[in-house]
Order: sequence, then structure tokens, then C-alpha cells
Amino acid sequence: MMILMFNHFSKIRNILFFRVVFGVALLSLGTITFADAYSDARAIFDKREYSKAFNYLLPLAKKGNAKAQNTVAWMYENGRGIAKDKKQAVHWYHKAASQGYGKAQFNLGQMYATGQGVNKDHKQAFYWTQKASKQGYAYAQYALGWMYRKGIGVNKDQKQVVYWFKKAAQQGLATSQHSLGMMYDFGRGVSRDEKKAASLYLKAAKQGIAPAQYNLALLYAHGRGIKKNDKQAFYWFQISAKQGLSSAQINLGRMYEDGLVDNKDLIKSVFWYRKAAEQGDAVAQTNLGRMHRQGKGTKKDKKRAVHWYKKAADQGLADAQNILGVMYEGGTGVNKDLKKAVLWYRKAADQGKAMAQVNLAEMYAEGKGIAKDEKKAIYWYLKAARQGYAFGQYGLGKMYYFGRGVTKDVKKASYWWTKAAGHGHIQAQYFLDSLKRSEISK
Repeated sequence: MMILMFNHFSKIRNILFFRVVFGVALLSLGTITFADAYSDARAIFDKREYSKAFNYLLPLAKKGNAKAQNTVAWMYENGRGIAKDKKQAVHWYHKAASQGYGKAQFNLGQMYATGQGVNKDHKQAFYWTQKASKQGYAYAQYALGWMYRKGIGVNKDQKQVVYWFKKAAQQGLATSQHSLGMMYDFGRGVSRDEKKAASLYLKAAKQGIAPAQYNLALLYAHGRGIKKNDKQAFYWFQISAKQGLSSAQINLGRMYEDGLVDNKDLIKSVFWYRKAAEQGDAVAQTNLGRMHRQGKGTKKDKKRAVHWYKKAADQGLADAQNILGVMYEGGTGVNKDLKKAVLWYRKAADQGKAMAQVNLAEMYAEGKGIAKDEKKAIYWYLKAARQGYAFGQYGLGKMYYFGRGVTKDVKKASYWWTKAAGHGHIQAQYFLDSLKRSEISK
């Protein structure tokens, strides 16, 4: 969520053209004032008559008007009214920036940061971004905060990150409010303060920042920094989801599936899982696979379930890899293939998925899809058992009790069954009771 926004800032500059790039200058050009020229250029540009607007602005730029220079640079950068020429864009940004025009300084910094029209130079990017920031330009302040955070053209400095994020946030810049909120939320560079995080998220959320809406919803859902309120959580998840944020779409799907707000609606749950899944979200793909497998909110379709599990598994999601292994082992929605089952169990087991570790242990113990190897079975049962997974503890207990892959040891079997029984494993409790009965009968 928190990523360097250099491309984002290029888009911001495009937007700024319509809003602020045309200023009012007090200099004159013959009998026509710069103010008049800007007024004419603005009207022309609003009609999308870019070539004509460029012809109005270039003479002003050549006369040294910084705002005109900045605008001409933008037009060269984006190929509006003139052939795209990044070097000319840098030339005119530099002209305006050298006169102290903050927006041009920021734009020039971004050109250096991204290597457009000039060799990439992070120190120059920092220099010009800092210049613009000190003039109070909010977008530059936010960018400067990121440069301190990532160590771009300057040493990393969390205090400076917070300082510049605050400067931009105080001016109402929504992206900065959100980023500052995350710093308070997770205690990065500041003492953790979930109330401040909630306040900042709310400000950014009201301005339409989807990740802020999502983070605010999470705080409402868990009652962190703000009173728990499922309806408010639902509201902000929904607003964010409609903007296309996949993580919000997943949570909205869960709320519909679990009936946390209003009535349970499995059809809507599937709708939102699918929205996120189609964006490539592995968790959503797994959830959608489960809905198809169980026939919840959609027609039961094991093949479609495998389709979505495979997409998530290919992205490395351990849950999906384990389930895909189960599907191959049982021949559910796919031709039975024990070797592929082992393959997917191993991928998930290597990531520490306890359930997959037990499944892989059982494949080794029984010689299914792989050569029988009880010592390796012990290895994987132990991995799961040490994570506190009851089925791993139960399986390990059985291996000790029957002396499979290890010297028979009833005490160790009892130890692991006791652990498993403590987690509610019924069969482990049955074996423990049997051991007690056998001891009594001696």
C-alpha cells in the first residue's frame, strides 16, 4: 500500500495543469498583459485546442514568465499541442524552477527521479523536491517524505518522513494524511497512536482515498482507535471496494458471507470475491474456489474450484497450495494424481503451513505419490506439532506408539497425544484413555 509514488506524481502534474498551472502574472507583453494571455490560454485549453493554447503560452515562456514556462514544459512532457519531447520539458521546467517557481521545482525533481529527458539523478531529484517543499508545496512535501523514507538522494530518516508528511497533511493533502495515518497505526517514526491514525484515515477517506477507506474500515471492524462498529466497517469497505481495491472487496465478501451486517447474502459474497479474484488477488481466488467447491452463492463446480485454487497456488499462497494438493489426492474436480498432490503439499509445507506438513507426512508414511519414508514422515509431523497443530501432534504420537520411523516410546506418544487432546483432538483423547485403561488393568 505504501509505495513510492513517482508515477503517481506524474499523474498529479497532469491534473494540476487544469487546476493551478494557469496563474495570474502582473507583467505585461506590449499592450496585452500576461493575465489576459493566461485567461485566453485557459479558455482555449479547456476546449482541448492544445496547439492553439501552446502558441499562446510559448511567447510568454520565452519572455520569462515562470508559470508559462512550467505549462509549456508540461505540454512537451505529455505531447499536448506539440510533439512529445522530454528534453524540452526538462529545459522549460528548469527555466521556471530556477526562478523559484515551486511547482516547476517539484516537476523537475520528478523528471530527475524517473530519468525522463535527463539522466536519472536522485540527488538532483532530492534537491529540487526539497526546494519546492520549503516553499510549502504540499505535493512536493509528500514526495520529500517518501524520499526520506526510502533513502532516495538522502539518508533514510523517519523523523523527517513524519515531519514532511505532517506538513503536507496539514494542508489537506489526502495521500499524505493516509500515509501519516499508517505511521501512527503501526508506530513507524512516531509512538503508536490508533486514535490519531483513525482521525487521519477519516480525513483521507472523505476525500476518496480508497486505501484510507479500507484502513478506516479495519479500525471500525476491530475497534482499534475507534469504537467497534460493524455498520461503519461495512460502509467504508463498500466505498473502497467500489473503487476497485481488492482487499476491500475481499472483506466485503466476507461480511456478506458471514452475515455481519444485515442478512447473509452468499450471492453478493461471491460477486465481491470474484471482483477481487479477477484482479489477481490470491486470497480472493482461494475464497472463490471454496465457494465453487461448496456450492455457496453459486452452482457447485469442482472444476471451477480447481481453476481458482490453481491461480492462487501459482502465486505462492500456501492455503491454496494445500487445498490443491487435497483436490489432486482425492481426484476432486481434477484427475487423481498423487505425485501432484505431493508437489503441492510440499510447496505449502515449505512455507510453514502446518496442515500441509501433516498431509505431506501422511504421504511419506503411506508411500502415496512418493517413496515410503517414515523418517521423513516423522520430520514433517514434528514440524507441524511444534507449531501447536493438533493433527501433527496426534500423528507424531502414533508414530512413537507404533515405532514407525522411530524407536517405540509410549511416554513420548502419550506426551504428544496429551498436547493434541488439549487442543480438542478427539482421537488423541481416545488413545490416551486407552493407555490409562491398559495401565489400570495391569
